[in-house]
Amino acid sequence: MDTFPLLAEQETLLFLNHLLGPGVAHNLAVEHPLPADADPGRVAGLVDELVRRQGALRSAIAGAQQAYGPVDPALVVSDVDDVAGAIRGRLAALYYRELHPPAVPRRARFELLRDGRAQVLLVLLDHLASDGLSLGVLADQLERLRTVPDRQSAPADYRAFCRRRADEVRRRRTREIDVWRRALRGVPPLRGLFPSHPPGPWVRTHRDSTYPGGELPDRLRRLNARLGTPAFTTVATLTSIALWRRTGQRDFVIQTPVSTRRTAEADDVVGYLINDRPIVCRIDPDRTLAEHAGTVWRSCVRAFRNSYLSVPELLDAVPEYRATLDADDIDYVQLHVTTGSGRLPGSAAPDAAEVRRETHVLGPFTPARALRCTTLRFDFAAERTSTRAFLGGSREHLGVAADLCDDVVNLLREAGADVHRRLARLGGQPRATRPPGGRSHGGRVAARPAGSAVPAGSVAPAVAAGSGAGGRSA
Repeated sequence: MDTFPLLAEQETLLFLNHLLGPGVAHNLAVEHPLPADADPGRVAGLVDELVRRQGALRSAIAGAQQAYGPVDPALVVSDVDDVAGAIRGRLAALYYRELHPPAVPRRARFELLRDGRAQVLLVLLDHLASDGLSLGVLADQLERLRTVPDRQSAPADYRAFCRRRADEVRRRRTREIDVWRRALRGVPPLRGLFPSHPPGPWVRTHRDSTYPGGELPDRLRRLNARLGTPAFTTVATLTSIALWRRTGQRDFVIQTPVSTRRTAEADDVVGYLINDRPIVCRIDPDRTLAEHAGTVWRSCVRAFRNSYLSVPELLDAVPEYRATLDADDIDYVQLHVTTGSGRLPGSAAPDAAEVRRETHVLGPFTPARALRCTTLRFDFAAERTSTRAFLGGSREHLGVAADLCDDVVNLLREAGADVHRRLARLGGQPRATRPPGGRSHGGRVAARPAGSAVPAGSVAPAVAAGSGAGGRSA
């Protein structure tokens, strides 16, 4: 068998799946509308050709190696009463489930749903073989195969692609390790986000919020312009302030997925091309918002430029990184920011005329370490803004994670008034949940019960749309 190496990004995802436990990583979904009279036999042929052209979709994974499997017939045809309802049902049932074990050479599930009025090809993709940008590649290639089958480019050589990427990782290893050793020096793990450790089972749960209208996207665009930063950096800046105000800790990291699609060769590849990296945040209350945004931007650029090695390889070489991620009693916080769809992963686009909140319990949370996982996801579209606060931890703490999301929204509404205001004067008095392990902010530390209310309220080149652990996760 002709094996080839896993991508460093796949090694990262496998590590995070182990660290955060089953059911945290999710699949990705594409809904591809087809003509109502499309022949299922022809659709099956298109699917088989797509799988043949994209080697990641038929790769079997064993250890640090993978190998191609055969192109077996892959399409399931289902007659349903209502296509839209069937799609919702499939997403609810399959979005967080393992489609196939890694050793089975099937990284996707293809189902043609038809109700006599419409036909939709629903594709669920294993995150090990796809990222958010893969969805566009797959949809584009399916449509081209359907409409212009005789004008196709050569299939992507995924096996050779993985080998070249492994060579690139080896060339960059020494420099990247040195960069992260210097960047993370003196940065403690984040702690103190939650006020207590209540007994009882831990769960995976999330709260989704929908804000109709264009108010928040407009505020984000204006704040981007005033700070001179892209959307991800702006939201990361506000998130770091919200974390400081809740924990009292000044030095910490926010984890984020980083796109590693940097060459033309990667443009047509369906594959998992995202690596997790820390955004190092150092709060100085005497800095202005604009100055702090500049330091966060530089941290984002560092994450983008130094994201070749897998997370487990980096943890072995940089003890400071391991302390912020692979340890007990820490708060793992990850941030996702996207612009344009108004839709959260695994859900239909909401149709809401007023602010709407929905809470979902997904199942048990069984991490390899005694850590708490919080993922904040923001999607800004012209007609709505959607947010998701995911929590892996005690169900009683979901209120804190959701309040943190609200804090960021409230800061977005406030911050644009004066970007030269000192952080100490932004958002009122910091309110830590308990004395932190990091540097004190010097202000009063007030206990804050979980779930108590807060008064109303494309991305940096470093950050990938539509991926993540924790909200790869949610």
